[in-house]
Amino acid sequence: MPKERQVGMKTPPVGQKSESRKKQKRNESPVKKDEAKKSKFRESGIIVRVDLEQFLCHTNFGIDFHPNINFIHGTNGSGKSAIIAAIQTCMDSRASETHRARSIKQLIQNGKDWARIKVTLKNEGDEAYKPETYGKRIVIQRELNRHSAHKYSLISERGKIISNRREDLDKILHHFSIKVTNPCVLLTQDDARDLIGGTDPRKMYEFFLRATGLREMKDDISAIQSKVDSMERMIESENIKIKDFELKAAEAEKEYKTCEHIQDLDNKLLKTRKMLLWSKVGEFEEELSELESNLEKVSKRKEQYSQQLAQQGEIDQKSLNRKMKDQMTGKLKKLVDLKNQLTQEVESKRETLRSTTDHVMRIMPRPEGKFPSRTKLVRKKQALQKQLEREKRKHGDFFVAEVAYDKAVKDLKEANEDLRLSRELLEKEKEIYKDRRENWKDSRSDLQTLVNLHFNCILTRQGYYGQLVFDDKEKELTIEAIPAHQEETAVTKALSEGEKSFTIIAFILAFSDLSLFDAPFRAMDVFDIFMVRNYFHKAGGGGGANSQ
Repeated sequence: MPKERQVGMKTPPVGQKSESRKKQKRNESPVKKDEAKKSKFRESGIIVRVDLEQFLCHTNFGIDFHPNINFIHGTNGSGKSAIIAAIQTCMDSRASETHRARSIKQLIQNGKDWARIKVTLKNEGDEAYKPETYGKRIVIQRELNRHSAHKYSLISERGKIISNRREDLDKILHHFSIKVTNPCVLLTQDDARDLIGGTDPRKMYEFFLRATGLREMKDDISAIQSKVDSMERMIESENIKIKDFELKAAEAEKEYKTCEHIQDLDNKLLKTRKMLLWSKVGEFEEELSELESNLEKVSKRKEQYSQQLAQQGEIDQKSLNRKMKDQMTGKLKKLVDLKNQLTQEVESKRETLRSTTDHVMRIMPRPEGKFPSRTKLVRKKQALQKQLEREKRKHGDFFVAEVAYDKAVKDLKEANEDLRLSRELLEKEKEIYKDRRENWKDSRSDLQTLVNLHFNCILTRQGYYGQLVFDDKEKELTIEAIPAHQEETAVTKALSEGEKSFTIIAFILAFSDLSLFDAPFRAMDVFDIFMVRNYFHKAGGGGGANSQ
């Protein structure tokens, strides 16, 4: 799309050239021709072709576009505005922004279940988007379905589907600086009607905001304000929750301290149970000691009988009392058997004592001193158990109280940390809101000055003077213009129809000259009724223009 435009500049129809232009081209050198060609047409981002199937009034329609300026005209209802709506819809506009339907499904032809839009973009030159992937053309296709989800397809020059992701479409539109929501890029019938009327200062002010991108910035600021408000409400809610957590933590702490003596009783009971285990070890030790003592006595008696029998053997066998010898021999045998039995019992008891001691040692170190009697320990254990049960019935379990207290403290700590982080984020968002709001106000003031300057420059070229009067408090914009020979200015509603139309066109061109955006194409739908009134009357319909 050419950067410089002149009011009233004419473009010959496609395929036709005036004699003067032919002669001029013959005289131009090849280098100058190439330079002129490069500066005249955009090499990337412009619309090459639009194809529509079952979209609004178009059953099967396709149109190729010239790289410079295109005029589309036809009778009312022939589908001129549908082309604009298709471009909007294919490039991610909402249905309401087309002013043709409230939902995307309403853009499908009546009685049909689907519609398809294809917009082919040129993708050449230094500003091409991923030419190695897409080639020299990018086809943006959107399928509308009455009974299922709508679908995007990004197609290469060779017809290969590269992506179906909406994010990739956004990247392409951003790369080419295409913003179809900006009225200076794509002017719909409704926006054109408001401009042509030029009598509603609020609508004119809104047009200024949209054309300069200030509306989008304002919407972002409003979104930040909504986020700040939401965060403030959330922090208020968190403060209420923290008070509840503090109350629960205090109650849990009180219950925990009340149950501390239950833990003391529990510890005493546990210690008593361990002492009972050691008392069992003590009993084993006493039994082993008694067995060892008995074994020692039996061993001594056996030795005594053995010595007596040995002494009797030295006496004459004839004089030996046979009966006494038999008795001594029988007693010795019994002592031997008793010794063997006691020896086995001692070994068994030692093994039992060793294993029991090892087991108890793993539970509790051996206490010093003598163990209390097992009977006393059993009585003490029973008394502690009864006392502990009474306290638990009265105050609850200590472990439960401890867990509840730990949880309450943890919840309170986490809530305070969340509140701290939320407050930090809130302060950051407030700073962002403040900075963007100040930048927005500065940008608004600068843009108002620039638009006013360009507007007056365009009027001056045609022998007029004028100004744009902004009322930021009331959000109103009034256009004033006069011929150079008059002294008093007049608002647009006091101008003649021709002057009004020219003034509105100058107003639109003032935004284009700002170069706030470098859109590869621009489209206007019924941009000036008065100037082509006779033509439209003869044609029986409206008209539209597309500039690339």
